Amino acid sequence: MELFDLHIFKSAKIQDNLSAGIEQWITSERKSGKPHHSREIVTKLMIILHEYSKFGPLFFDNLLEETLKFYKAESEALSDSNAYKNRPGEFLVHCDRRIGEERQRAKEVLALFPWCEGDVQKATEEALLQGRLQWLSGGACLLSFIHSF
Repeated sequence: MELFDLHIFKSAKIQDNLSAGIEQWITSERKSGKPHHSREIVTKLMIILHEYSKFGPLFFDNLLEETLKFYKAESEALSDSNAYKNRPGEFLVHCDRRIGEERQRAKEVLALFPWCEGDVQKATEEALLQGRLQWLSGGACLLSFIHSF
């Protein structure tokens, strides 16, 4: 087992390919809104990695990292551009939809690992909303001010 671990799981090339594959798969699903054609293979991979006690370090940690990276970039693009710049309430609706999508994907893909679903949701929420509190609350204060008349 130790030799297998050394040559397979500790191989930098295999780890890089695995990380790249996870990124391609999850990014495709997030951009298209549809399950990737290789989702079944991903599920089988997770099972194998779990059997060798490598699910966390080789799969799940990468998934969380990609979740943070993807949604931080999306949040910055949508809140700073004209997309939602003057409409923080609509940005929150968008965030709620994306969080729901991730929660559903986690239930489907991580069905064998239900303890991971909450971590995916938390990473999504954090990436989308971190650093946006002042902007979001400013919009809420403005709306409250306008509706008070």
